[in-house]
Amino acid sequence: MGFEKRLLRTAHPAGQPDRRAIPGGGSMNLVSRSALAALSFSLQVLAQISGNINGLVTDPAGAPVPGAGIVIQSLQTMAERRLSTNDQGRYFAAALQPGRYRVSVSHRGFRTEVADAVELGSGRFLDLNFQLTVGAVEESITVEGTAALVDTSAGAWGGAISQSQLLQLPSNGRDLFELASQQPGANVAANSVRSMNAGLGARISVNGMRSNQNGFQIDGIRINEASGAAPASAAGVLLGLEGIAELRIVTNPFSAEYGRAAGGVFTTVTRSGSNAFHGSLYEYLRNSAMDARNFFDAGDQPIPPFRRNQFGGMLAGPVKRNRLFFASNYEGFRDSLTQTSRAVTLTAAAREGRLPGRQVAVAESVKPFLGLYPLPNGREFGDGTAEYAAPIPSRTNENYFSQKADLYAARQLRFFGRYTWDTGNRTAADPFQIWDFASESEYQFLHTGAQWVASPRTVHEFRAGFSRVLNYELAHVVKPAAQALSFIPGLPLGAIEVTGLTEIGGITQRIQPRRYVVNDYQFNYTWSHHAGRHHVTAGSGFDRVQLNQVSDNVRSGFYRFTSVANLLQGTARLFEAMAPGSDSARGWRQNLFFAFIQDEFRPLSRLSFSAGIRYETYSTPTEVNGKIATLRDPLRDSGVTLGGPLYENPSRANFAPRLAVAWNPTGDGRTVIRAGGGIFFDLLSTRELIVAGTRMPPFFRRAQITNPAFPSGFSNIAGAVIAESIDTFDYRPSQPYAAQFQVFVERQMGPTAVLRAGYAGSRGIHLPGQMSNFNIAAPVILADGRPYFAPDAPLRNPALGQLGMRLTNFDSNYHGLQIGANASWRARFHGQLKYAVGKSIDNNSRAIFNEFLTPDRMA
Repeated sequence: MGFEKRLLRTAHPAGQPDRRAIPGGGSMNLVSRSALAALSFSLQVLAQISGNINGLVTDPAGAPVPGAGIVIQSLQTMAERRLSTNDQGRYFAAALQPGRYRVSVSHRGFRTEVADAVELGSGRFLDLNFQLTVGAVEESITVEGTAALVDTSAGAWGGAISQSQLLQLPSNGRDLFELASQQPGANVAANSVRSMNAGLGARISVNGMRSNQNGFQIDGIRINEASGAAPASAAGVLLGLEGIAELRIVTNPFSAEYGRAAGGVFTTVTRSGSNAFHGSLYEYLRNSAMDARNFFDAGDQPIPPFRRNQFGGMLAGPVKRNRLFFASNYEGFRDSLTQTSRAVTLTAAAREGRLPGRQVAVAESVKPFLGLYPLPNGREFGDGTAEYAAPIPSRTNENYFSQKADLYAARQLRFFGRYTWDTGNRTAADPFQIWDFASESEYQFLHTGAQWVASPRTVHEFRAGFSRVLNYELAHVVKPAAQALSFIPGLPLGAIEVTGLTEIGGITQRIQPRRYVVNDYQFNYTWSHHAGRHHVTAGSGFDRVQLNQVSDNVRSGFYRFTSVANLLQGTARLFEAMAPGSDSARGWRQNLFFAFIQDEFRPLSRLSFSAGIRYETYSTPTEVNGKIATLRDPLRDSGVTLGGPLYENPSRANFAPRLAVAWNPTGDGRTVIRAGGGIFFDLLSTRELIVAGTRMPPFFRRAQITNPAFPSGFSNIAGAVIAESIDTFDYRPSQPYAAQFQVFVERQMGPTAVLRAGYAGSRGIHLPGQMSNFNIAAPVILADGRPYFAPDAPLRNPALGQLGMRLTNFDSNYHGLQIGANASWRARFHGQLKYAVGKSIDNNSRAIFNEFLTPDRMA
C-alpha cells in the first residue's frame, strides 16, 4: 500500500482543495525501491544519491489517462520537474534529490490530485499511482501520509538509517558508520585490532565476507583507506554525523551499477540547504565520573580519568532563494583517556644479577639499558620478574569541516559540489612510558557534478571527484634515560624482546615510521532512460589511483634475548635491522575502468525483475621510480627480476552478471518475496601493495645477525647475513570474486512495523591472503604416506630464505539465517531488532594480516 490515507475535509468551496482519501482504498500506491548502492570505482552512478518517482494515472473506471500533467516540486528548494503521462498513462521522474516533495496531477475534465509531503530517500523507486475523479481542474484533492514500509521492487537489498535515527540513537564517538552494523547481515568484530595495515575504522563483516571487502562512500565518492577498510581518523572515527541526511547499507546482490565490493556497501547522502535557514549547535560530554573499575584497575587507586568533548554546529540555507543553497558543518573532537596498563618488568634483585638460585654477572654494556625497565609495584613471579602497573595516558584531537553548495541554473540543469576536510592526531605511551606513539590523519574529499534532464524520460549526469586519505605513524622517545641510547648511530632507540618480560617498544615501535597516502581521482558519466515498463541505466567511469607510502621495518634495530639471564649477560640471540641502503618509499599508480548496463523491469504490478551486467578492469600497478622487483617462479628463481609488471593482470575478463526478482503475492504491498544473486569482483588495488609492495630486494633488505654483540650489533652489519626475508605478491594471481545469493520474505505487521527473515549465502573464490613462509623445507613422504620434515631438510628453494607470499588461493563459504524487525510509535520512538545464526568456513580469514588477531601476533 502507498500512503496512509486520512480524511481531512469532505466538503469544500469551489476552487479550494478537497482533502480526502482517494477512492478505492488502494489506488494511491507508494512503493519504495532501494538503490542497491554498492561502490564502484568512483561510486559514480546517480542512483546512489538520488531517487526516482514513477506511477500510473487512471480515470474513475481504471482506464489510463494519457497526457496528464505531472508537477513534482521540492518542499525544500521549490525546484520543479514537469512531465506528462505517456500513451499508457505512465510517468517517470528520474534522478531526484532526496527530500520531501509535493506531486500534483492535472488533466482537463478531472480534479487536480496532489500527493503532499512525499518522502523520497536516496536510491529509492517510489511507485506513486493516481486515480483521478471527475471535476474542474481548479478543484484539488490532497493526500498526506507516509511511505510504504515494505519495498516490493526486485533491487531492494539492505536497509537505511534516517537522519533522526543517526542523531538520536547512541553512538560511541558519533562515528558515521557505527550504526550501520545494526542492520541484519552486518557484524562488527568485537575483538578485532585496528591498525593502519588492517584498518583504523569499524571492522564490519557483511554476509560472511571480510571487513575490507566493503565499499564506503559519501555523496558518491569512494573514501576507502589504503587497507580497503572503513575510513577513519587517528581517533578511530569518521565525523560529520550532523550533516548526513541518510545512511544506507546495501547487501548483495546489488545491481550492475555498482562494483568494487564483494561484501556490503555503506553509502551516505549529505544534507543540502533549502529556502529556509536552519542550523544546530551541540556539545556532548563524556567522563569517568560514573565509570566502574575495569579488570586491570587497582582496587586501592582512583579510577583513571577520562574526558571526551564533541562539539560543533551546522548552518544551511539559501544564498539566493530557489536557486543557490549552501550547507556548512563543523565538528570538534577532544579526548583524554587514561587506562591502567599491566606489564612484566625486572625485580630490583635481578638488576644486580641476583636471580633465584644463582648469581649472574651483569655486563657493563647492559646496565644503561636496565634503567628502561621500571621498578615493579606489584606481585613477584619468582623468576626475577614482577608486575608493573601504571596509568597510561592518551590524547586525541580532531577537527572536521564540510561545505556543500547546490546551484539550480535552470529547471533542467543543476550543479553541485562539496568539499570535506578533516585532520586528527593521537598520542599514546607504551607500558614503560619510553615512547610516545603518535598517529596523524588527514582526509579531503572533493565532489563536483552536473545533472541535465534532457527530457522527462532521460537524465544525464556527469561527476568528477577527488578523495585523499592520509595516515601517518611515528614513535618519539620521551624517557630521558632512553634518549641517549641507540643501536644504530643517528637513529633513536630500537626494540628489545626478552622472553618473560614485556617487550620494550613492541611491534608498534618496530614498524615505525609508516605513512600511507591514497589519492583517488574519479570521473564518470551515467545515462538513465525510462521506456514503458523498463528503466535502463548505463554508464562508464575511470579512476586514477595513487598510493604514496613509507613502510619501514626494524629501522632502528631489534634485539631478541631468550631469557632474563641472557639479557643481564648481554648474550643476544638475534639482532635484526634494515640493511644500509634499504628504502621502503614507494609511489604506486593504477588505473581502473568500468562500464555497465542495468534494466529494472516490472512486467506486472506484482512482479519485478532487476537484471544487468558489469565490466570492470584495472591496470597493473606501476612505481614512479621503477622500484619493482618480482619473483616470477618462487620455487625455482635464484633471485628477483627487476622491472615490471608487478604481476600478470587477471582482470581482463571481469564480466559480472546480476539478477534479482521480487513478487508481491497479496497485491496489497504488505508482503514481498525477494530472491537474487550475482558475481562480485574483489579488485586487486592498494590493499595488496601496502606490505607486499615495499619489502622486496634489492630495494629493501633486512640484515640478521645471530649471537650479536650488544648493543653494537650494527657495527658488524657489513659481515652480516643479508636475509632475503621477502614479502611479495604472486606473479600469476587469479581474480578474486564472490558469488552471492539471497532469498528473503518481508511482511508489514500493523501500520508501523516490518518483519524481515531469510537466507543469505556467499562463496568466496580466489580470495587474497598472506602465507607467512612459502619457502618451507621439503618433506619426505614415508611409506605409510605421512610427511616427515627432517631437521636438516633443505628449503624448497635453497637460493631464498623466508618468503612471505600474498596468494589468491583461498576460499570461503557462508550460510546464514537473518531476521530483522523495525517498529515506530507516534513518530518519536523507534525500535530495531536483529538476529542471525550462520556458519562461515574458510581456509584463510586474513586479507593483509588476520583480522581477528591480537597486536602481538600482527607482525
